[in-house]
Amino acid sequence: PKTGVWMEVVKELAGFMLLAMGAWLLSRVVNEEVMTGVWCLLLIGFAYFISVTLQRFNQFKALNRVIGLVVAVIGVSALVSTSFSVNEKKAEVTFTIVHDLASLNQALAQAQTKQKPVLLDFYADWCESCIVMDKQVFSRTQVKQALKDYVLLRADLTAYNANDQAIMKQFNIIAPPSVVFFAGLGNELKENRIVGEVNADEFLARLERLSQVKNKEI
Repeated sequence: PKTGVWMEVVKELAGFMLLAMGAWLLSRVVNEEVMTGVWCLLLIGFAYFISVTLQRFNQFKALNRVIGLVVAVIGVSALVSTSFSVNEKKAEVTFTIVHDLASLNQALAQAQTKQKPVLLDFYADWCESCIVMDKQVFSRTQVKQALKDYVLLRADLTAYNANDQAIMKQFNIIAPPSVVFFAGLGNELKENRIVGEVNADEFLARLERLSQVKNKEI
């Protein structure tokens, strides 16, 4: 192929591909609402490319403007919708942090007294999958609604000291992220333990199975 203006088009398209790759990497640590806004802005930028930049390199100027306008409207509409969603978003899931076995056992005993089910999340700041689950699972409205009757505990293993290792040994946890569920009577529901990263749909499916357990077991 010969050099020409088409190379400018390829160069700018490659730029959008690089931006999309960066956005995809960012989605690992940023919640869905923010990422929707990022994708919308990228879409609006692409609409500008189609309607303004691209028309300099071909003769379909009217068609470029129409396509660019349609893409821009989609991007702006999604961005506005996301803004309303963020404004209406409920408070994040709040965990009670436990740093040793004594405080953990005390929290479990209090939950058992009230006959409330418990979710114990094993988390660490250095665990990428833990951060992903925080942003993309525990921040989801459906997940927060499904957890409204649970006592939410978090074993923060960031320091990975002797206390952290004792908690992990107590529950045979190899590494975070791991999620352990307890029935209202205090017994662990071992068959429903989550080991490793899961997405929101998988997490909700697990909670649905837990909800089907008889009340006397929960």
